[in-house]
Amino acid sequence: MCTSSIKLYVKWQQARAADNLDAYVRTMLVRTYVDERRPADDAAGTIQAVVWRCR
Repeated sequence: MCTSSIKLYVKWQQARAADNLDAYVRTMLVRTYVDERRPADDAAGTIQAVVWRCR
């Protein structure tokens, strides 16, 4: 949640100009959640990524 709040603060001018502020913020929340759940693409995370995809 903290990451989404920071992103919203940084992008506030763009968010405020959006036609639907609620939809804009909801999209930010969902994308941040998905990004945080996505496994890392570094070499150390390769095995974890394979295990994560096999679940």
